[in-house]
Amino acid sequence: MIRGMGTRAVLVGVCAALAWIGLGSAAPAAPREAFMPNRAAVHRDARPWSECERRVALDVDFEGDGRPHRAEWWRCGPPEARWNDTRSRLEYPVDYLVVYRRAGDRQPRIVFDNAEEPGISHIAEVRRIDFGRDGLQELFVVNGIYGTGAAWRMCALGWVGARLACADVDDYAAAVAASLAPDESLNKALLREIAEERVVVEVLIAARGDPNCCPSRGSVLVDLLARPGRFATGALERRPPR
Repeated sequence: MIRGMGTRAVLVGVCAALAWIGLGSAAPAAPREAFMPNRAAVHRDARPWSECERRVALDVDFEGDGRPHRAEWWRCGPPEARWNDTRSRLEYPVDYLVVYRRAGDRQPRIVFDNAEEPGISHIAEVRRIDFGRDGLQELFVVNGIYGTGAAWRMCALGWVGARLACADVDDYAAAVAASLAPDESLNKALLREIAEERVVVEVLIAARGDPNCCPSRGSVLVDLLARPGRFATGALERRPPR
């Protein structure tokens, strides 16, 4: 079992690979937009990451055949978002997640990057995991969104059908919303666990009139169960306020 984010609770507004939870929304929808566009074609003739810091290098056996792909996360610019020396503007890192068919290749199969708009989002986490323990490994990627909501998008990149793609995820937000009282709504969510058999999300519940900072009605724990090519909504557990 692999646990994600350790002891720190992470605020997550989940969209793309996971359903979106909007602040104060009683029944949010789950948009079907892509996690991050694959820009491998854009970078076919250039490798702008080659002079930058390589943060992660992993061999990922997506197909379970002993012939792994190579995944590399590169960061250019500052190590984190920060003010410049004169504090006149913010500087943001530019991230590239590059997946090759094998180590040593020059042409990547997948490139996720924030190069066009580095001030909107960044790559926050990259890890290898075998969801479902079926021998087919996945690359678990978190795309952090800057802003007070601390939202992010998640992708379990793996073999889906006949191609590499982000696994689909049930609209668990709708299941949680259906369990609420009339004066309650969904607030933020916390990513509590990443394990080989499931992802656990804790959805905070607000009462009508609560400020966004301080939901008062406890939470709902949601099990997202790893299935081939998708995550299925499992058990919901209501928890009282702490």
